[in-house]
Amino acid sequence: MPFRIYLGSSDGTPDTTIAPPLCWTVDSAGAYLVVNEAAAVFFGQSAEALRGTSWLERVHPSDRDSCRAALARAGETGLAVQVEHRLRGGDGGYRWVLSTATPAPSGARSIATTCFDITPVHEAVERLKIFSLAAEQSPVSIVITNAAGEIEYVNPKFTATTGYSRDEVMGKNPRVLKSGEMPIEGYRDMWAELAAGREWRGEFHNRRKDGTLFWESAVISPVRDSEGKITHYFAVKEDITENKRLSAMMADAQRKAQVAQRAKNEFLNNMSHELRTPMNGILGMAYLLRDAPNDPERETYLRVLSESTEALLAFMSQLLDLASLSEGTTVLHVAPFDLAHCTSHAAGLFAAAAFEKGITIETQIDAEVPSIVAGDSLRLGQVLANLIGNAVKFSSTGKITVKVVPDPSFAVSGSSAGLRFSVQDEGIGIATDKLDIIFEPFERADTSSSRKFGGAGVGLAIARRLVEAMGGRIWAVSRPGHGSTFYFTAQFQTL
Repeated sequence: MPFRIYLGSSDGTPDTTIAPPLCWTVDSAGAYLVVNEAAAVFFGQSAEALRGTSWLERVHPSDRDSCRAALARAGETGLAVQVEHRLRGGDGGYRWVLSTATPAPSGARSIATTCFDITPVHEAVERLKIFSLAAEQSPVSIVITNAAGEIEYVNPKFTATTGYSRDEVMGKNPRVLKSGEMPIEGYRDMWAELAAGREWRGEFHNRRKDGTLFWESAVISPVRDSEGKITHYFAVKEDITENKRLSAMMADAQRKAQVAQRAKNEFLNNMSHELRTPMNGILGMAYLLRDAPNDPERETYLRVLSESTEALLAFMSQLLDLASLSEGTTVLHVAPFDLAHCTSHAAGLFAAAAFEKGITIETQIDAEVPSIVAGDSLRLGQVLANLIGNAVKFSSTGKITVKVVPDPSFAVSGSSAGLRFSVQDEGIGIATDKLDIIFEPFERADTSSSRKFGGAGVGLAIARRLVEAMGGRIWAVSRPGHGSTFYFTAQFQTL
């Protein structure tokens, strides 16, 4: 009768293979005497052609000793002997077979053999061995339960993580690890998902055998049989306790950094307030003394006092602005204003300083630029003043040109306008490789310039943040000895 082998196919459905047995009789030397049709088909030769040829020659070389020993044992004992080995077929390939050798009645001096092709079974067993090794050597915990939630398998990583041996958890529910630190609703949601046949992903706050708590990230999947019924649950879990600890440390460090940042800004605010008050008094007295009749030397001292106090006051204002912008607390105050007046006013602040150097300041506003726009005129003026002031500071002669034109990269609409501003000078210029860093706080194109021209390198950083707050960007084009042009864009509402 045929030998029926039940296997699982690659998609999990049952696969039934019916293979008729291979039967033959060999003499005491192992030569074929009688061969059935199935064996003839397997070997790819007729029964007549096979008769007298050696059965052992068709056995895999590595298996011949065991087969030879089995035949000898069958002949000596007169009992049937089974052996598993590889047999070469007519296509030259080897198949795994299970052979049963049965001695003929006394005096016949022959052995009858029945072989069943077990290659699919052997391959399935090998795959199971691989799967078993993978599970046993896995760096994450693996737990398999039956449909009732009773543990049927845990791997070594599970025992190393939890402290429980396999014998201690077999047949028990995974709730043996339950710590009581998680809300019951989480477990209910998990079982609801699994019972519905869906995969569940989440975290557990569990307790080891020694009482210590640990965190696990888990993926649990239902396992179905050939009829689609859930028979088991397969869980892969990873200890994430250390990750949780590091995340908590980072969150705490971030919180402390935010507290420190707020404290720093509060300190800067307080410092500004505490220093501005007496400095304003000093500055006022300096103005009074300078206006009073006096000798030229005293006038010089008072002028130096006034200029130094103004410079320090301006620097402190810049620090306060930088701290405020870094914290993101600056709010733009949008109101209608005259764009030409705002631009000329910013240029006028430096008219006297430019005149002393023989520099002219010229403003040009394109005819297509709206005369009245809505925006924060104070912040726009602050950016323009910074750029014009730098142009005067780093120039010794020539002309400074301030232009306002429509921004070609801005999509024009009926209620808004994008404008491009530029401040061009004929000063000392900036090296190309420094054009990106000059907009960072306390960065300068040349450290020696701070000694020659003064300043702390925060003005352009403030200008960049203000421009970004106005929906634009700022950049510069320059070459040492050939002057610089600073550009920035901003968006305004039209009226």
